[in-house]
Amino acid sequence: MYFIRLKALKDELAGPGLPEKEKMKYLLAFFSVFTLAATLGYNEPSISTFATSLAMLVLLVIGILYAWNRNGGAGGRSYLERYLSISWVVNFRVNIAVLVLLMLMKAGLSMLGLLDMDDDDQGKSLAIFLMVGGEIFIAWSVGHHVGAVRQSADARLTSAPPVTPEQSIERLDKLVESIVHREVDTAVRGIRPARAGNVRRKIRTRKVSRRK
Repeated sequence: MYFIRLKALKDELAGPGLPEKEKMKYLLAFFSVFTLAATLGYNEPSISTFATSLAMLVLLVIGILYAWNRNGGAGGRSYLERYLSISWVVNFRVNIAVLVLLMLMKAGLSMLGLLDMDDDDQGKSLAIFLMVGGEIFIAWSVGHHVGAVRQSADARLTSAPPVTPEQSIERLDKLVESIVHREVDTAVRGIRPARAGNVRRKIRTRKVSRRK
């Protein structure tokens, strides 16, 4: 994994590319920094903020590693595209559900007299509780779906029967035969009009000679 050497990274990407394990490392580093910046950079420094950031970071790392293992580890394929695409959809759905649930819980607890809507600390504590619970579900759900995609892809590869050398030769013969037939038909179609024109000219010549 590179931190400063951009040219070496570009050379590796232009060549065989990054191994699946290296992709996981870059994904882990990027989202870790993003999570810390999102939770620490836009909130007042406090013990609760630090604890929330630490919990989100731990859940993120666990989720990425769990999805990595579900994808087959170092022997897996397409981990990055599977994780990113599935994670986007799962996060979008869960975040909407968390927002709706937060509004419903605030309204319900307020009606029961268990929550003061004007108390920001109570509302923030409830939001943090739902956010952490949502992250736990996201970590499990993304890994679960990545594993399901891996199983489906492996099943498709193994379901196709292996092609024997005899079958390969037979398919090649059929392909060559079809190409030859097509070329012959094309050639014949090009010759027939020419022959028809010659026949017409011969007939006209004979008619002229008879008249003379």
